[in-house]
Amino acid sequence: LLDASGLLFEHDAATVETLLDEYLKPANARLDLSSTVFGRAGDYEATANASASPSSSSSPPKPAEPLGYYNRFDLSQNCLPPSDETCNAAKAGKPHIEPIFGTPFWCQLLDNKLLQEWMQCSEPHLPPPNSMLSLPQQNEFVPTDFSLKPLPPADCDHPLLNCSIKLQIPVGKRKEWFPATVTQYNGTKNQILCAYEDEDEKWHKVDVQSSELTQQQLQSPEFEGSLDNKKIKYRIVSLALEGERAGFKFGDGSDWDVEDGKSFPAIPPAASPSHLPKLV
Repeated sequence: LLDASGLLFEHDAATVETLLDEYLKPANARLDLSSTVFGRAGDYEATANASASPSSSSSPPKPAEPLGYYNRFDLSQNCLPPSDETCNAAKAGKPHIEPIFGTPFWCQLLDNKLLQEWMQCSEPHLPPPNSMLSLPQQNEFVPTDFSLKPLPPADCDHPLLNCSIKLQIPVGKRKEWFPATVTQYNGTKNQILCAYEDEDEKWHKVDVQSSELTQQQLQSPEFEGSLDNKKIKYRIVSLALEGERAGFKFGDGSDWDVEDGKSFPAIPPAASPSHLPKLV
């Protein structure tokens, strides 16, 4: 049972090491034993009641200042000397009274030789050669390095990665918008790989560095970027969530509502009279 006036909520390696090496050792340990071998309440209640006034209760008397008495408890003056024999309540004298619950107790020092043996056992050491105990062989398949390796430059992270975008690409004399999804980023060439609706893939050079693209910019409805030395413009259709794979959202988000059961299919327009069946 560990008891302290404060709790450590944040990891502090130096403090933990100091507690383990300097304080949590056998020399500072205290063993609390509760057993009828040391006697029962009736063994000392008669003595306590005889010395107390007739109007007092049958419970053992408590100190006038219980907390102060407990804090000023001197082990060197109130402890019994070390002994190999079981504590005898009749020979141990009048017990001390724990101030909070009124529990009687005796204190007895541990033998220095026993403490030295415990100290030796607490120090880490390997078993002797003649012992049948031994450490298992090192398993080469158990990992020891859990640090994350950097992504390769040809396939690394980028704010536009896994995002759905639409690109304004010249087609003849006109410029049309084509939906695409960013599936890869080459940090060496500062290029993004766009997968188009017709399953075609093409690399495009980003005109700005990835550090200049912030989430606030990308989330703005008015954001518009450029690719291939400002030959192509692009806009964000949807941003990928953290840890989410590329979402191929071509067109608006309602394309899959019918298949997902979120809406009814559109009602087709009425056929013209020339397309209606005629009686022959």
